[in-house]
Amino acid sequence: MKNINKILEYGKASLVASVLYATAILGIQVIPQEFSPKINKINLEQILNEERKRAGINDTTKINVQLSNEEEEVSYAQKINNGEYKIVLPKISANKNVLRHELYHIADGHCDEEFTNLKYFFIHEPQATIYSITGLKP
Repeated sequence: MKNINKILEYGKASLVASVLYATAILGIQVIPQEFSPKINKINLEQILNEERKRAGINDTTKINVQLSNEEEEVSYAQKINNGEYKIVLPKISANKNVLRHELYHIADGHCDEEFTNLKYFFIHEPQATIYSITGLKP
């Protein structure tokens, strides 16, 4: 019975730590996104070109950015083919900070790897968040 209680205690502590971690990651992103320049069809190409150079993505890599009208959709980057990627920016988060975040996923090869929740949540996402806020590559 003692072992079961210890397992339950560790489980509760892990759950609390995970919730706090997720809240911190999301919270850290909110403030810079609020003050980040908005992206629209008019300025998209200019901002994309500036940010892809900053992230170190070469000109031969094709990146299609879609501005979505869906309010509830989340932004994401996805590999389509070799050397071709797609970024979706929902209306609510179509700004320079979010684009920079998604470009980091491409630049650092996250989109080329097999997706795993743990690696994404604890390694890739914090790295992209740090880059989007500071411009520093972790």
